[in-house]
Amino acid sequence: MSNNRILSLFIIIILLLTSCVKLHKEHRVVEPINIQILDESRIENMKIRHIFKEFLLKDIVEKGKERIIVFHQDTLSNEDIHSGYIEYIISFDIMDYGTFSIEKMTDKILASVKIIKCRSNVVLCSFIESEKGRDIEKMCEYVAGRLGDAVVKKIFSLHKPKYEVPDVLSEPEDSSQTQE
Repeated sequence: MSNNRILSLFIIIILLLTSCVKLHKEHRVVEPINIQILDESRIENMKIRHIFKEFLLKDIVEKGKERIIVFHQDTLSNEDIHSGYIEYIISFDIMDYGTFSIEKMTDKILASVKIIKCRSNVVLCSFIESEKGRDIEKMCEYVAGRLGDAVVKKIFSLHKPKYEVPDVLSEPEDSSQTQE
């Protein structure tokens, strides 16, 4: 009988300890990721470049879920970007835009996006998408959406949230108290 009581007491202590551990909260520190969007398009059509950039910017901001901070600057080179604040440069390139089929009156767009580590200028990855259609805004929205989704997923995989150990003392210490 005493062995059963000791065993049941031991089980109760183990259960209490595991429940206390489960109730312990982890503090998650989410650091924002600073990026700069840079236009390195090969085509000269400013209307298409502007439409695509707006859709890409919108897509990254919406899917970034307040973890990505986009610095928007109208520049054609990355020399003006302050690398102390920016972690990644998202460089997009509309490589081709033109008529795909005259009979069907369809156009095509081909675009790519590179993720560049700002301090080292190393290209971490690149993505490419294309689309054919009649409405240039829908085509740009589709391509920018696909590329923006890939960029956000890759940036999130590069930056895992950091976990912080909670402070052990929940009450401030009083220096007038003495320990014996």
